[in-house]
Amino acid sequence: MVKNLRRRKLPLALLMVLGTHLCSASSSSSDCFSLPEILETQIGVSETPKGSNWGPRVSEYLAAANIYQPAPWCGAFIEWGMKQTGRKGGGAWVPNWNIPAKVVTNPRRGDLGLIWFPNLKRYAHIYCVSERISSSFVRTIEGNSDDSGSREGTKVVSKIRPAKGRYVRW
Repeated sequence: MVKNLRRRKLPLALLMVLGTHLCSASSSSSDCFSLPEILETQIGVSETPKGSNWGPRVSEYLAAANIYQPAPWCGAFIEWGMKQTGRKGGGAWVPNWNIPAKVVTNPRRGDLGLIWFPNLKRYAHIYCVSERISSSFVRTIEGNSDDSGSREGTKVVSKIRPAKGRYVRW
């Protein structure tokens, strides 16, 4: 049944009903939804009110990283997605995603991109690769962003970003 469902884009409501039950410790990875499949269902989710780092769905992302108040949520969004696949990630703090991961130079679907912010002297934004468009570009799914690709945006978006940079595989 799950393999047949994977071939279709699931509506958000159905995915929420199925939740992590499709990807338990006893499931094989071929029976689980991939991280990009989960995150793609969230494109368009926005903060409520705009600019608050909060709202019904955003609070769920933050709770997945054990945060129960408004906060930057790009890492928590990826953590939420990981938990939906039955795995644990690096939490809400973006630098944590760089520590135990395998660094890759040829990003593919499901890899995570980390963006370095020199003024902060750390990685401060994370996204998931949904598609390798070319040798130079990837399509992403990212939370707490916007159409310009900001790390302080208000919604879940799909962006096109350079394939160069820091990519990790969990």
